[in-house]
Amino acid sequence: RCMKLKVAHYDFVVDIRMKALKLLVFLFAIGRRVRGNCQGIKTIDISAYVDEKFSSNEAKLKVQQEFDAAMHSIGMTCIVNHGVDSKIIKEAEKAAKEFFEQSEEMKRRYGDPDTYGTEGYTPRGVEAVSRSMKDGLTKKADVVESFTWSSRPPSHPSETPDRPLAGLESWCTKAQKYWDEMTRVLNVLLQISADIFKVDKDFFHAHFSGNDSGIVLRFARYPEHEIEQGVLRYGIHTDYLTFTILHAGGPGLQVRDEFDHFSDVLPSFDALVVNGGDLTELWSNGLWRSAVHRVLPYAKFDNLSVSTERFASVFFTGPSHSKLIEPIVAPGDVRRYEPVIAGEYLRSKLDPTTVTMNNVDNEYDKSCSSSSSFS
Repeated sequence: RCMKLKVAHYDFVVDIRMKALKLLVFLFAIGRRVRGNCQGIKTIDISAYVDEKFSSNEAKLKVQQEFDAAMHSIGMTCIVNHGVDSKIIKEAEKAAKEFFEQSEEMKRRYGDPDTYGTEGYTPRGVEAVSRSMKDGLTKKADVVESFTWSSRPPSHPSETPDRPLAGLESWCTKAQKYWDEMTRVLNVLLQISADIFKVDKDFFHAHFSGNDSGIVLRFARYPEHEIEQGVLRYGIHTDYLTFTILHAGGPGLQVRDEFDHFSDVLPSFDALVVNGGDLTELWSNGLWRSAVHRVLPYAKFDNLSVSTERFASVFFTGPSHSKLIEPIVAPGDVRRYEPVIAGEYLRSKLDPTTVTMNNVDNEYDKSCSSSSSFS
C-alpha cells in the first residue's frame, strides 16, 4: 500500500510539473507575441499599400524591397498593419474551435471524411502532406484535423444544398467575414508583386478571375499528443499554388532557410504569416522560393519540449484552375520552368496526400528525411 501511495504521489507531481511547464511555455509564447515582433522571419509593415495616409512612392518602394528579399531568401515573411480587424479573426477562430470540440460522429457529417482536398471536415489519419514532395509516398498521416471551405462561405447554408454546411450558420457568417478580409489582403499582395515585377497592375489579378477559383480557407487543429523523436504534426512540404496567408495560434511552425536549416516561426498576435507556394516560384522564374516548412509536435522552452494544442487559420490562394501559369522572364534571363495549368498542377499535388486513396497505413508520420533533422 505504501508503494502504491508513492507511485500515486509521483504521478501527481509529474502531472503538476507538466501542467506548470505548459503554462510557462504558453506565457513565454505570449510574451514573444504581444511585443509585435515575429520570431524567425522578417516582419514587414505594409501600411503603405493599405492606408493612403502612409502611402508614398518611397514607402511603397521600401515594402517592395523587403517583400522581394523575404520571398527570395526563404519564401516566407510576417506582415503587420494589414488592416484586418482582430475581432473578425478571433470570432472566426472561436467558432472553429467550438466545431472541433464536437464529437467525431458529428464532425464527420460535414463533407467526405475519407478524402483530403474536398470541402468540409477531414479527420486525423487522412492527410499526409509530405507525400506531395518527391520520394514522399511512404510518409504516414499527419496529426491534424481540419475543416476546409472551397469557396466563399455562404450567408445562408440552407440555400446551398450542394455544400455540406447545414447547421453551421453562425460559423458561416464569421468565416465569410474572415474570407473577405483575407481576399483584401491577397489583393494587396498581388499589387505589391505586380510592382516588384514591373508588370501591369492587373496582371496577377486577372489570373484569379472566374468561377473556378483556387482559393481555399482551412481551419486546422493540431491536438496535444505524446512526443516521440522524429514525429511531425504536419510533415515537410511546400504549398502548391501562390500565396498562403496564415494566422497561427500557438508554436510549432518551422521554415527552412537558405542554409537548409529549420527555424521556429512565432508571429505576434496582430501579424499574418505569408509564404510563397510552388506557382509563386514558377511565376517568378525561380527568383522567389516556395517556402519549405513543417509543424513540430511540441514547443521548445529552454532545453525542454512540451506538446501543446495548436490552431491555425490558413487562407490558401491560387489562380483559377483553368489559367495557364507561365514564368515571368526578365530581359536577358532564360526560362527555368515549363508552363502549367493551375488546376491540373493542384490535383497532381493533392491526390497523393490522401492516405485512404493510396492504401497506405494511416499511422502518424514518424519518418524524417536526412535533410529534416530537428534543429
